[in-house]
Amino acid sequence: RRHVWGPIPGDSAAASTTSNSSAPRRKRKSRWGDRDDAAPNEEKALMLMPDSIVLSNGIKVVLPPVLTGRSPTGDPEVLSLHQTLLDVTRKLAGPLELPPEGERSPSPPPIYDTMGIRQNTREVRLKEKLTRERGRLIEQLLMRDPTYKAPTDYRPEKKSKKLIIPQKEHPGYNFIGLIIGPRGATQQRMQAETNTKIAIRGRGSVKEGLTRDAKTAEDDELHVMITGDRQEDVDAAAAMVSRLLEPLDEEMNEHKRLQLRELARINGTLKESEFCHVCGDPGHPGHLCPRQQQDIYRLPAQLAVAAEEQYARDVARMNPGDAGGLGGEQAFGAFMAELGGADPRD
Repeated sequence: RRHVWGPIPGDSAAASTTSNSSAPRRKRKSRWGDRDDAAPNEEKALMLMPDSIVLSNGIKVVLPPVLTGRSPTGDPEVLSLHQTLLDVTRKLAGPLELPPEGERSPSPPPIYDTMGIRQNTREVRLKEKLTRERGRLIEQLLMRDPTYKAPTDYRPEKKSKKLIIPQKEHPGYNFIGLIIGPRGATQQRMQAETNTKIAIRGRGSVKEGLTRDAKTAEDDELHVMITGDRQEDVDAAAAMVSRLLEPLDEEMNEHKRLQLRELARINGTLKESEFCHVCGDPGHPGHLCPRQQQDIYRLPAQLAVAAEEQYARDVARMNPGDAGGLGGEQAFGAFMAELGGADPRD
Protein backbone atom coordinates (compact mmCIF):
# COMPACT_ATOMS: atom_id res chain seq x y z
CA ARG A 1 0.00 0.00 0.00
CA ARG A 2 1.40 3.40 -1.03
CA HIS A 3 1.53 6.20 1.48
CA VAL A 4 0.15 9.54 0.47
CA TRP A 5 3.25 11.38 1.74
CA GLY A 6 5.81 9.00 0.25
CA PRO A 7 7.24 5.55 0.99
CA ILE A 8 6.94 4.19 4.48
CA PRO A 9 10.35 4.01 6.17
CA GLY A 10 11.66 0.46 6.30
CA ASP A 11 9.28 -0.81 3.64
CA SER A 12 11.47 -2.42 0.94
CA ALA A 13 8.53 -3.10 -1.36
CA ALA A 14 7.53 0.53 -1.31
CA ALA A 15 11.14 1.56 -1.92
CA SER A 16 11.35 -0.68 -4.98
CA THR A 17 8.03 0.70 -6.21
CA THR A 18 9.31 4.26 -5.77
CA SER A 19 12.50 3.51 -7.66
CA ASN A 20 10.49 2.08 -10.52
CA SER A 21 8.14 5.05 -10.53
CA SER A 22 11.09 7.50 -10.66
CA ALA A 23 12.13 6.14 -14.05
CA PRO A 24 11.49 8.60 -16.92
CA ARG A 25 8.16 8.07 -18.59
CA ARG A 26 7.34 8.81 -22.16
CA LYS A 27 5.57 12.12 -22.50
CA ARG A 28 2.04 11.85 -23.74
CA LYS A 29 1.41 13.47 -27.09
CA SER A 30 -0.89 16.46 -27.26
CA ARG A 31 -2.29 18.30 -30.22
CA TRP A 32 -1.51 21.61 -28.50
CA GLY A 33 2.14 20.87 -27.75
CA ASP A 34 5.25 21.06 -29.94
CA ARG A 35 6.67 17.94 -31.46
CA ASP A 36 9.99 16.81 -30.03
CA ASP A 37 11.44 15.91 -33.39
CA ALA A 38 10.58 19.31 -34.89
CA ALA A 39 13.77 21.21 -35.70
CA PRO A 40 13.82 24.89 -34.75
CA ASN A 41 13.26 26.84 -37.89
CA GLU A 42 12.17 30.47 -37.73
CA GLU A 43 10.93 30.44 -41.30
CA LYS A 44 8.66 27.46 -40.62
CA ALA A 45 7.51 28.87 -37.31
CA LEU A 46 6.49 32.13 -38.92
CA MET A 47 2.82 32.10 -39.75
CA LEU A 48 2.15 32.97 -43.36
CA MET A 49 -0.91 34.98 -44.24
CA PRO A 50 -2.34 36.24 -47.52
CA ASP A 51 -0.88 39.42 -48.96
CA SER A 52 -4.24 41.19 -48.86
CA ILE A 53 -7.74 40.71 -47.51
CA VAL A 54 -11.11 42.00 -48.66
CA LEU A 55 -13.41 43.41 -46.02
CA SER A 56 -17.16 42.91 -45.93
CA ASN A 57 -17.76 46.30 -47.52
CA GLY A 58 -15.56 45.39 -50.48
CA ILE A 59 -12.48 47.40 -49.48
CA LYS A 60 -9.21 45.65 -50.21
CA VAL A 61 -6.57 46.00 -47.51
CA VAL A 62 -2.93 45.18 -48.23
CA LEU A 63 -1.27 43.61 -45.21
CA PRO A 64 2.26 44.66 -44.26
CA PRO A 65 5.13 42.17 -44.58
CA VAL A 66 5.33 41.95 -40.78
CA LEU A 67 1.95 40.17 -40.69
CA THR A 68 2.18 38.21 -43.92
CA GLY A 69 5.68 36.89 -43.32
CA ARG A 70 6.59 37.54 -46.93
CA SER A 71 9.14 40.00 -48.21
CA PRO A 72 8.28 41.60 -51.58
CA THR A 73 11.97 41.79 -52.43
CA GLY A 74 12.69 38.24 -51.34
CA ASP A 75 15.36 39.51 -48.94
CA PRO A 76 15.21 37.94 -45.48
CA GLU A 77 17.03 40.95 -44.03
CA VAL A 78 14.13 43.18 -45.03
CA LEU A 79 11.74 40.91 -43.15
CA SER A 80 14.07 41.04 -40.16
CA LEU A 81 14.01 44.85 -40.31
CA HIS A 82 10.21 44.79 -40.31
CA GLN A 83 10.17 42.53 -37.27
CA THR A 84 12.71 44.66 -35.41
CA LEU A 85 10.74 47.80 -36.22
CA LEU A 86 7.59 46.19 -34.85
CA ASP A 87 9.36 45.32 -31.60
CA VAL A 88 10.78 48.82 -31.17
CA THR A 89 7.40 50.41 -31.87
CA ARG A 90 5.78 48.13 -29.30
CA LYS A 91 8.36 49.17 -26.69
CA LEU A 92 7.73 52.85 -27.36
CA ALA A 93 3.96 52.43 -27.14
CA GLY A 94 4.04 50.66 -23.77
CA PRO A 95 5.77 51.42 -20.47
CA LEU A 96 9.54 51.57 -20.81
CA GLU A 97 11.40 48.64 -19.30
CA LEU A 98 14.62 49.84 -17.71
CA PRO A 99 17.57 47.44 -17.49
CA PRO A 100 18.48 45.97 -14.09
CA GLU A 101 20.58 48.00 -11.70
CA GLY A 102 23.77 46.05 -12.41
CA GLU A 103 23.46 46.29 -16.20
CA ARG A 104 22.93 50.04 -16.46
CA SER A 105 25.57 52.25 -18.04
CA PRO A 106 27.02 55.21 -16.12
CA SER A 107 24.71 58.21 -16.18
CA PRO A 108 25.94 61.42 -17.85
CA PRO A 109 26.15 64.70 -15.94
CA PRO A 110 22.65 65.98 -15.17
CA ILE A 111 21.17 68.79 -17.26
CA TYR A 112 18.48 71.02 -15.78
CA ASP A 113 16.18 73.56 -17.37
CA THR A 114 15.31 77.01 -16.05
CA MET A 115 12.72 75.51 -13.69
CA GLY A 116 15.23 73.11 -12.12
CA ILE A 117 13.76 69.99 -13.77
CA ARG A 118 16.24 67.43 -15.02
CA GLN A 119 16.12 66.94 -18.77
CA ASN A 120 18.31 63.84 -19.25
CA THR A 121 16.74 61.30 -16.92
CA ARG A 122 17.17 57.60 -17.56
CA GLU A 123 13.66 57.28 -19.00
CA VAL A 124 14.19 60.21 -21.36
CA ARG A 125 17.51 58.84 -22.58
CA LEU A 126 16.01 55.39 -23.18
CA LYS A 127 13.08 56.85 -25.09
CA GLU A 128 15.40 58.96 -27.25
CA LYS A 129 17.52 55.90 -27.97
CA LEU A 130 14.50 53.87 -29.07
CA THR A 131 13.24 56.79 -31.17
CA ARG A 132 16.58 57.04 -32.98
CA GLU A 133 16.59 53.29 -33.55
CA ARG A 134 13.07 53.45 -34.96
CA GLY A 135 14.04 56.25 -37.33
CA ARG A 136 17.11 54.33 -38.49
CA LEU A 137 15.03 51.23 -39.24
CA ILE A 138 12.44 53.25 -41.16
CA GLU A 139 15.17 54.88 -43.27
CA GLN A 140 16.64 51.48 -44.14
CA LEU A 141 13.23 50.10 -45.07
CA LEU A 142 12.50 53.10 -47.28
CA MET A 143 15.72 52.44 -49.17
CA ARG A 144 15.44 48.65 -49.42
CA ASP A 145 11.71 47.99 -49.62
CA PRO A 146 9.95 49.82 -52.47
CA THR A 147 6.49 48.87 -51.16
CA TYR A 148 7.07 50.19 -47.66
CA LYS A 149 5.25 53.34 -46.60
CA ALA A 150 6.57 55.34 -43.68
CA PRO A 151 4.21 55.95 -40.74
CA THR A 152 2.36 59.24 -40.61
CA ASP A 153 4.15 60.30 -37.42
CA TYR A 154 7.58 59.63 -38.88
CA ARG A 155 9.95 62.59 -39.05
CA PRO A 156 13.39 62.14 -40.65
CA GLU A 157 16.20 62.46 -38.17
CA LYS A 158 18.11 65.69 -38.48
CA LYS A 159 21.65 65.36 -39.80
CA SER A 160 24.18 67.56 -38.06
CA LYS A 161 27.82 68.54 -38.28
CA LYS A 162 30.01 70.44 -35.86
CA LEU A 163 32.83 72.76 -36.96
CA ILE A 164 35.21 74.13 -34.33
CA ILE A 165 36.01 77.85 -34.63
CA PRO A 166 39.79 78.39 -34.18
CA GLN A 167 39.30 81.30 -31.81
CA LYS A 168 42.23 80.31 -29.56
CA GLU A 169 44.72 80.19 -32.44
CA HIS A 170 43.51 83.54 -33.84
CA PRO A 171 42.04 85.54 -30.93
CA GLY A 172 41.84 88.83 -32.81
CA TYR A 173 40.09 87.49 -35.90
CA ASN A 174 36.35 88.13 -36.20
CA PHE A 175 35.08 84.70 -37.28
CA ILE A 176 31.58 85.31 -35.94
CA GLY A 177 31.18 88.50 -37.94
CA LEU A 178 32.24 86.80 -41.17
CA ILE A 179 29.76 83.94 -40.65
CA ILE A 180 26.78 86.03 -39.53
CA GLY A 181 27.39 88.97 -41.85
CA PRO A 182 25.73 92.40 -41.81
CA ARG A 183 22.52 91.98 -39.81
CA GLY A 184 22.62 88.22 -40.43
CA ALA A 185 22.57 88.51 -44.23
CA THR A 186 25.46 86.09 -44.84
CA GLN A 187 24.05 83.50 -42.46
CA GLN A 188 20.58 83.71 -44.00
CA ARG A 189 21.97 83.46 -47.53
CA MET A 190 23.94 80.29 -46.74
CA GLN A 191 20.92 78.76 -45.02
CA ALA A 192 18.69 79.48 -48.01
CA GLU A 193 21.18 78.11 -50.54
CA THR A 194 21.83 74.84 -48.67
CA ASN A 195 18.42 74.34 -47.00
CA THR A 196 20.07 73.96 -43.59
CA LYS A 197 20.23 75.76 -40.27
CA ILE A 198 23.54 77.33 -39.27
CA ALA A 199 24.01 78.41 -35.65
CA ILE A 200 26.97 79.46 -33.52
CA ARG A 201 27.15 77.58 -30.25
CA GLY A 202 29.59 77.21 -27.40
CA ARG A 203 31.48 79.42 -25.01
CA GLY A 204 31.19 83.06 -26.03
CA SER A 205 28.26 82.67 -28.43
CA VAL A 206 25.79 84.32 -26.01
CA LYS A 207 26.26 87.72 -24.42
CA GLU A 208 26.88 87.78 -20.71
CA GLY A 209 23.82 88.38 -18.58
CA LEU A 210 21.38 86.58 -20.85
CA THR A 211 19.46 83.49 -19.76
CA ARG A 212 21.39 80.26 -20.15
CA ASP A 213 19.94 77.72 -22.52
CA ALA A 214 20.95 74.09 -22.90
CA LYS A 215 20.84 74.43 -26.69
CA THR A 216 23.65 76.98 -26.71
CA ALA A 217 26.10 74.45 -25.20
CA GLU A 218 28.02 77.14 -23.34
CA ASP A 219 30.33 74.58 -21.75
CA ASP A 220 31.70 73.46 -25.14
CA GLU A 221 34.23 75.21 -27.32
CA LEU A 222 33.04 77.88 -29.70
CA HIS A 223 31.75 76.04 -32.78
CA VAL A 224 29.33 76.20 -35.67
CA MET A 225 26.44 73.70 -35.59
CA ILE A 226 24.93 72.82 -38.97
CA THR A 227 21.69 70.81 -39.10
CA GLY A 228 19.59 69.68 -42.05
CA ASP A 229 17.33 66.96 -43.38
CA ARG A 230 19.83 65.57 -45.89
CA GLN A 231 23.50 64.78 -45.45
CA GLU A 232 24.32 66.33 -48.85
CA ASP A 233 22.91 69.68 -47.74
CA VAL A 234 24.85 69.56 -44.48
CA ASP A 235 28.11 68.80 -46.31
CA ALA A 236 27.52 71.69 -48.74
CA ALA A 237 26.91 74.13 -45.88
CA ALA A 238 29.97 72.83 -44.02
CA ALA A 239 32.14 73.51 -47.10
CA MET A 240 30.87 77.11 -47.28
CA VAL A 241 31.49 77.73 -43.57
CA SER A 242 34.93 76.07 -43.67
CA ARG A 243 36.13 78.65 -46.19
CA LEU A 244 35.18 81.41 -43.76
CA LEU A 245 37.11 79.74 -40.93
CA GLU A 246 40.43 80.21 -42.77
CA PRO A 247 42.05 83.49 -41.62
CA LEU A 248 43.06 85.93 -44.39
CA ASP A 249 44.79 89.30 -44.48
CA GLU A 250 42.64 92.40 -44.55
CA GLU A 251 43.83 93.28 -48.06
CA MET A 252 43.07 89.80 -49.42
CA ASN A 253 39.74 89.29 -47.65
CA GLU A 254 37.30 90.00 -50.47
CA HIS A 255 34.43 88.47 -48.46
CA LYS A 256 34.84 91.03 -45.68
CA ARG A 257 35.00 93.91 -48.17
CA LEU A 258 31.72 92.81 -49.73
CA GLN A 259 30.16 92.51 -46.28
CA LEU A 260 31.17 96.06 -45.39
CA ARG A 261 29.76 97.31 -48.68
CA GLU A 262 26.46 95.51 -48.01
CA LEU A 263 26.34 96.92 -44.49
CA ALA A 264 26.82 100.44 -45.87
CA ARG A 265 24.05 99.83 -48.37
CA ILE A 266 21.70 98.65 -45.60
CA ASN A 267 22.53 101.67 -43.45
CA GLY A 268 22.10 104.02 -46.41
CA THR A 269 25.69 105.30 -46.32
CA LEU A 270 26.94 103.58 -49.45
CA LYS A 271 28.61 106.00 -51.86
CA GLU A 272 28.66 104.69 -55.37
CA SER A 273 31.85 105.02 -57.37
CA GLU A 274 32.24 108.31 -59.25
CA PHE A 275 33.56 108.10 -62.79
CA CYS A 276 36.18 110.56 -63.98
CA HIS A 277 34.98 112.80 -66.82
CA VAL A 278 38.51 112.96 -68.21
CA CYS A 279 39.54 109.31 -68.52
CA GLY A 280 36.26 107.55 -67.66
CA ASP A 281 37.78 105.37 -64.92
CA PRO A 282 36.15 105.05 -61.47
CA GLY A 283 37.87 105.81 -58.21
CA HIS A 284 38.90 109.47 -58.58
CA PRO A 285 37.27 112.77 -59.55
CA GLY A 286 38.09 114.65 -62.73
CA HIS A 287 40.24 117.38 -61.15
CA LEU A 288 42.53 114.71 -59.64
CA CYS A 289 42.88 112.65 -62.79
CA PRO A 290 46.53 111.79 -63.53
CA ARG A 291 45.83 112.02 -67.27
CA GLN A 292 44.30 115.47 -67.10
CA GLN A 293 47.40 117.28 -68.41
CA GLN A 294 47.96 114.68 -71.12
CA ASP A 295 44.66 113.93 -72.75
CA ILE A 296 42.71 117.14 -72.20
CA TYR A 297 41.60 118.85 -75.44
CA ARG A 298 42.90 122.38 -76.06
CA LEU A 299 41.59 124.85 -78.67
CA PRO A 300 43.88 126.27 -81.31
CA ALA A 301 45.27 129.79 -80.71
CA GLN A 302 42.93 131.62 -83.13
CA LEU A 303 39.84 129.91 -81.76
CA ALA A 304 41.00 130.54 -78.22
CA VAL A 305 41.27 134.31 -78.92
CA ALA A 306 37.83 134.38 -80.56
CA ALA A 307 36.36 132.51 -77.59
CA GLU A 308 37.85 135.01 -75.16
CA GLU A 309 36.42 137.93 -77.13
CA GLN A 310 33.01 136.29 -77.24
CA TYR A 311 33.21 135.73 -73.52
CA ALA A 312 34.00 139.42 -72.99
CA ARG A 313 31.05 140.48 -75.11
CA ASP A 314 28.74 138.14 -73.19
CA VAL A 315 29.91 139.63 -69.93
CA ALA A 316 29.36 143.15 -71.27
CA ARG A 317 25.87 142.30 -72.42
CA MET A 318 24.98 140.85 -69.04
CA ASN A 319 26.49 143.89 -67.27
CA PRO A 320 25.57 147.01 -69.35
CA GLY A 321 26.71 149.48 -66.68
CA ASP A 322 30.25 148.16 -66.62
CA ALA A 323 32.62 150.74 -68.06
CA GLY A 324 35.04 148.19 -69.25
CA GLY A 325 32.55 146.55 -71.58
CA LEU A 326 30.84 147.56 -74.80
CA GLY A 327 27.33 148.93 -74.95
CA GLY A 328 24.51 147.25 -76.77
CA GLU A 329 24.65 149.55 -79.80
CA GLN A 330 28.40 149.29 -80.07
CA ALA A 331 28.30 145.52 -79.73
CA PHE A 332 25.68 145.26 -82.47
CA GLY A 333 27.73 147.50 -84.78
CA ALA A 334 30.86 145.46 -84.14
CA PHE A 335 28.95 142.29 -84.85
CA MET A 336 27.67 143.60 -88.21
CA ALA A 337 31.16 144.80 -89.10
CA GLU A 338 32.49 141.30 -88.56
CA LEU A 339 29.85 139.99 -90.92
CA GLY A 340 30.91 142.52 -93.57
CA GLY A 341 27.70 144.50 -93.61
CA ALA A 342 26.44 147.86 -92.42
CA ASP A 343 23.90 148.68 -89.79
CA PRO A 344 20.48 148.65 -91.48
CA ARG A 345 19.32 151.46 -89.24
CA ASP A 346 21.84 153.92 -90.76
